[in-house]
Amino acid sequence: MPFLPTLSFAPSGLRVAYRAAPLVQDVHIEVHTAGPSTFTLADECFGALSDLVNLGAAGGAEFAPTAGLSEVLSGPPPGHPGPSFAWNVRWASVSPLFLRNVVDRLSLVGGETPVVGLSVVGSLQPDGGPLSVITPTLLGWLDSLLAYPGRWPNVPFSISQRSGRGAALQVELAEELTPAHHAALDELMGLWVESVMLYVRNDGAVVREGPRDTQWKSGSTRAEYRAALSEFQHIPGPSVDVLVNLLCRFHEVGAPIAHVEVRL
Repeated sequence: MPFLPTLSFAPSGLRVAYRAAPLVQDVHIEVHTAGPSTFTLADECFGALSDLVNLGAAGGAEFAPTAGLSEVLSGPPPGHPGPSFAWNVRWASVSPLFLRNVVDRLSLVGGETPVVGLSVVGSLQPDGGPLSVITPTLLGWLDSLLAYPGRWPNVPFSISQRSGRGAALQVELAEELTPAHHAALDELMGLWVESVMLYVRNDGAVVREGPRDTQWKSGSTRAEYRAALSEFQHIPGPSVDVLVNLLCRFHEVGAPIAHVEVRL
């Protein structure tokens, strides 16, 4: 059974047919809830997913972090109560494993009204290859500790990692670190926390986040940026992978990175 309680519908109410590619393709996504809701999270959930694609968190090990594209062509009006929600989007370079993130996040759409059906169908037909995902495959991922987007293999900077309480990040740039760099890295930290919010713990348990899991402190000098969370409960391996991918994109579009140290 899926780890997240909001996915109880998945064994009978999930449909997925998707083949990832660097080419732009049309993707149709539908979510159905048990009834209309006075409080939905559709705008927040889908907006967060689009940001994660466009800012480097969705390519996994298959696509460069700078290559992701999500363009929303149509969707429900703001504040739409349901019970049906539909989006038409254009995607490029979105890892098949990111569909787990999509399903996890969209299972929250109804707020207190449970989701009873969800489908993700791309215009490129699955072909049985490693970039394809269909419903039985994704159902298997929903109770896997490791089935999250992987790390881009061509990391252009050195990385050291050690274990410890909470989470800490140190980024040494190859040039002087400016206030603009600090602000961009703060934004990156926020995106990382957002991207792993539904990742489970090492034992498969759901993380019940409190303020100390989402509010970090940061500081910088002319040489390096540091940020830390006093609590971090999500599974370390996949969590670090998405952080590295976000930093790879920053290296290309923000400022060159010389070295990264992660404590998790």
